[in-house]
This record gives sequence, structure tokens and C-alpha cells, in this order.
Amino acid sequence: MTLYLGLNQKTARKYQAHYLPILTLFPYAKSTPQNKRALQFLPQATHVILTSPSSTHLFLSRMTSLLSKATLKTKTYLCIGESTKERLLSFLGQVKYVVATQEIAEGIFPLLQALPSSARILYPHSSLARPVIREFLYNRFTFFSYPHYTVKPRKLKK
Repeated sequence: MTLYLGLNQKTARKYQAHYLPILTLFPYAKSTPQNKRALQFLPQATHVILTSPSSTHLFLSRMTSLLSKATLKTKTYLCIGESTKERLLSFLGQVKYVVATQEIAEGIFPLLQALPSSARILYPHSSLARPVIREFLYNRFTFFSYPHYTVKPRKLKK
């Protein structure tokens, strides 16, 4: 018997594994300063970085309840991995996107290097995200990077 401990049920099915996530996601309240600022920044953003299916789900669930899909469809999405792209498309349907070929944070760098310096980038991420993407954005773009959720261990029943 194979156990899949991650958050993506589709991946568990792909490997015919039992789905037993060991983490729980906790989105930050809409009223937090960073979520309010993201909502203000999003209309002027040209690009949005999406780093995982889970982050994409939380981000788009919130934003589609606060903004029109038409507004969200004006953005170009930079996705880390095919699963992230699939989650994006499940929310917004036909939309502009580019997928990083390397499914790690650094995989997004070539996509960012191809953007004009006038790009305005929104980067929602976990509170536990490594700082590499944010550091790459400094001195290159106008951007807003913010944690919109945290991750905690799930209590397993004995």
C-alpha cells in the first residue's frame, strides 16, 4: 500500500496511492493588511505568479469572490508546473499563461527574465515560501509579494 502525504488528490490518484495529507492550509482573513493591499494591487498587475495548485486554489477562490472573472482574465499567469496550470484553468477557463518547465521556485526565473521591466507582478504565496522568487523580483519589477496562507501539521487520529 502506497501513501501520498501531499495536498493534491489528483497526484495521489495518478500514482494509485492512498490520499492522507499531513498538512492543513489556513488562509489568512480577507481583512489582513496584505490581503487588502493585494486586492488594491491586482487591477494594475499585468502578471500573477502561481506556485502550486493549493496556493492557486486559495488565491483564485478568494479573488473570484471579490473581483469579476473578466478582471482576472486580463492577467498573464506564470505557473510553476502543469498541475498549477490545470488548477488555474479549472477556475478561469481560457486565460493567458506560461508554465515553468522546472517545477521548483527557480524554474520561474526564465519566465520572469523574458518580461519587460514595465511588468507589474502580483505574487501570492505561503508564509513558509522560500524567499528566492521575491529576491529575484527586487530591483527588476514593480511587484507585490504577500503571504496569503500558512501551513500547519494535520493532527492524525491514532
